[in-house]
Amino acid sequence: MTTTLLAGFHDALVEARRTIWTRAERIPLGRLSQWDADPGSGALRHVSGRFYSIQGIDVTIAADAGTRRWQQPIIVQPEIGVLGILTRRIGGTPHFLMQLKAEPGNINGIQVSPTVQATRSNYTRVHGGAEVPYLEYFRAHRRRVIADVRQSEQGSWFLRKRNRNMIVEVTEDVPVRPGFHWLTLPQLHALLRSDDLVNMDARTVLSCLPLLDFLPPAPLGPRGEPARSLLRSWSGAGAGRRDTTELLSWITEARTSTDLRVVDAPLNRLPHWRYGPDAISHERNRYFDVIGVRIEANGREVSRWDQPMVAARDVGLAAFLVSRCDGVMQVLTGLRVEAGFADVAELAPTVQCTPEHYPPGDPGRPPFLDTVLGAAPERLLYDATLSEEGGRFYRTRNRYVIVEVDPLVDHPDFRWMTLHQLTELVRHSSYLNVQARTLLAALATLATHEPDPAPRTRRRSTPRTPTIAVLGASGYLGSVVCGLLAQRSVRLRPVARRGYEIPAAAVATVEPLAADLTGRDAVIRAVSDADVVLHLAKHSGDWRLPEEDPAATEPVNVGIMRTVLEVLSGRPADGRPPPLVVFAGACTQIGRTPDRPMDGTEPDHPDTEYDRQNLAAERLLMAATRAGTVRGTSLRLATVFGQSRLSAAPDAGVVSTMIRKALAGEPLTMWHDGTVARDITYVEDVARAFLAAIDRPDRLVGRHWLVGTGGHERLGDVFATVAAAVAAATGRPGVPVVTVSPPGGAVLTDFLNVFVDPEPFRSAAGWQARTSLRDGIDRTVGLLLRRTPAPAGVVTPVRKD
Repeated sequence: MTTTLLAGFHDALVEARRTIWTRAERIPLGRLSQWDADPGSGALRHVSGRFYSIQGIDVTIAADAGTRRWQQPIIVQPEIGVLGILTRRIGGTPHFLMQLKAEPGNINGIQVSPTVQATRSNYTRVHGGAEVPYLEYFRAHRRRVIADVRQSEQGSWFLRKRNRNMIVEVTEDVPVRPGFHWLTLPQLHALLRSDDLVNMDARTVLSCLPLLDFLPPAPLGPRGEPARSLLRSWSGAGAGRRDTTELLSWITEARTSTDLRVVDAPLNRLPHWRYGPDAISHERNRYFDVIGVRIEANGREVSRWDQPMVAARDVGLAAFLVSRCDGVMQVLTGLRVEAGFADVAELAPTVQCTPEHYPPGDPGRPPFLDTVLGAAPERLLYDATLSEEGGRFYRTRNRYVIVEVDPLVDHPDFRWMTLHQLTELVRHSSYLNVQARTLLAALATLATHEPDPAPRTRRRSTPRTPTIAVLGASGYLGSVVCGLLAQRSVRLRPVARRGYEIPAAAVATVEPLAADLTGRDAVIRAVSDADVVLHLAKHSGDWRLPEEDPAATEPVNVGIMRTVLEVLSGRPADGRPPPLVVFAGACTQIGRTPDRPMDGTEPDHPDTEYDRQNLAAERLLMAATRAGTVRGTSLRLATVFGQSRLSAAPDAGVVSTMIRKALAGEPLTMWHDGTVARDITYVEDVARAFLAAIDRPDRLVGRHWLVGTGGHERLGDVFATVAAAVAAATGRPGVPVVTVSPPGGAVLTDFLNVFVDPEPFRSAAGWQARTSLRDGIDRTVGLLLRRTPAPAGVVTPVRKD
């Protein structure tokens, strides 16, 4: 039998993408043809009564620390599926039969999956499709079973869901079907260090593998001390900080002292959730959405179907802190209670959260989050962003990190454990949650992967801290982008004429540069060593100024880009990829906008000088990208609005202008009948789009992308919402909304609808707007209310949000 070398495997992966694929199209929940909504509760169920359902639950967790209660949608799938990997020794070396499988929710199509990955409905062929290959090896009992244990899935999104995780060893030849490949353990570990390549089901099964029995007989080079300390920890040769009996007592105490109550609740009447024909989403646009997806597939048991899926709003974080004590690696574990756990609590990573939900200074910020986010590059033993299960979750990802700390740190809610203790527990059900099991599989990669001794070329073990230059950092959008970047472990260089005030809780190394970028020397200081340049600088005058005096604005709106590209093109080669340059453009660069959502394929015929200058700068960037001197992308923005807690820079746009007028007691004036419609996006959502462009450059470089909510709001309705929000916040009567004649400076774009289809950018970057118009207006009213004096003689109560 021929084994597959890793280089050959990558070739096979490229070839497989031509024949094994899924195409997933988001559709409204109301258009799912194979799913029905319960008339009373709104619960979504398959017409067969099988597979899974989306239901509502009411959760109460009572513990010594207090009581929490909330409601949410959740996936209910009582079936126990099979996740199985076949192993066989070939030439004395263990090999594992892995499948290249395309799931509708995968961000990149095909991922490395177990030999068998099937729900009971799948393998009993409820869908009427083909049989599941290799299932017979996991249903017979004549072969050697290496692992066989029921394990939980995500307790936040599944209700008591478990799968049977199996590893079965065979001695006979196994026919290798198309799309399946034998891989060694070092090869699997190498793939596991790549983003979005080894799927969640493969990771959880690999965590159950008795590692020491399957390591190759000859290590890949001499083992360094990190690997030796890991092997001592795995073998049980070194003592843990606490014995296993004490750790089991800790877990049992948490399970018995915590009262977890989960009861059914109507999905269509969950407090704080919006149940609509398009999707189910939280009123604060956080956490996750339940969406509809229509799928076409090739290389699967069924070629066409539709289904609801869970789509997380943000990339999560799961991290283990590890430390070497007396030559033995120790892992800091927590205990986590989740609504869907069958046994109340399970061991969890040291940090498991969505960082964007916990800004610096938040009293609920998880312990050790700052330790993980601020870890020095040489302390990162593992760092990869991995997809969660693509059969139920739509493009949902977590960043998995292993950080070495020294010395050991203690916390009453956490325990240090050896890898031997963890692997003993993973042999039994419901002890390690799925995120901890992924990290356990990631830890195993240290046994076959030695860090590169040349740290400047290391990709994951000591990644270079990126230098990010933000041009226009004191501006309205730039200051919010810098506020978000300051929460990352980067070298941040905010560049602005007026300088930049470093946030008190910054995680980044911040190096403000006060400079006039119309001078070449200033540009050299700003970008010559940058890995990323965010070009957000615009002329500080009104956007209409280019119409009146284009010569005054061209040196900023076009000239800065020209100089930046000249400086970066002259940078000597140093082994790094070309710098990434992300430009802030405008949706109106196409000129007359159509009365349909734009998707970015429209030809450009700008009508205003402002848009012509934007387009000129963008074309310079694309030309430099084609020449290979930079990696450029342009984000063409819809209407951006709102004040942010991250910045005091004023929003001069129409929405905030109207809020200020309403706070001053003035009528809100329109230049039309109010039916002109716009895609209006909150500034923090737009700022996150630039961070998404930094995180996923390879999918974006070389073209422009449209950024917006995908909705459209009539300006008359927007102004009415502003008046109502200000009235609610101040206790004063709402100001009137009136139509007036347009001024002489009005241009064509003032009267055009602007609709945006953000799906291409969302699909490529994993970004989407999450702040509703009303939420953004309310936030802006609250911030401006504190800064705007009330009209004479009027006492305005300040609402305490």
